Amino acid sequence: MANDFTVQITQTYDDDDDFENVVNFRTTGVKDGKFKVIGINGKFFWQVFAKRLTIDVEQNKDQVNVKGNGPYRWI
Repeated sequence: MANDFTVQITQTYDDDDDFENVVNFRTTGVKDGKFKVIGINGKFFWQVFAKRLTIDVEQNKDQVNVKGNGPYRWI
């Protein structure tokens, strides 16, 4: 349902965390709907962005036989 994925991660720290050992996190690309975060003993938030594919949610009424009349119509 989507393609062109981008993963964003943001490191988070608590007040009592050791800021001397700050770790950089990295991610792999998205493959089969999965990705990995690479780093050592840390916390992070993650967010995935993607471009939505076009989905036809309603039939084109010019291409189907519409039955009924008034507000009560069906395909």
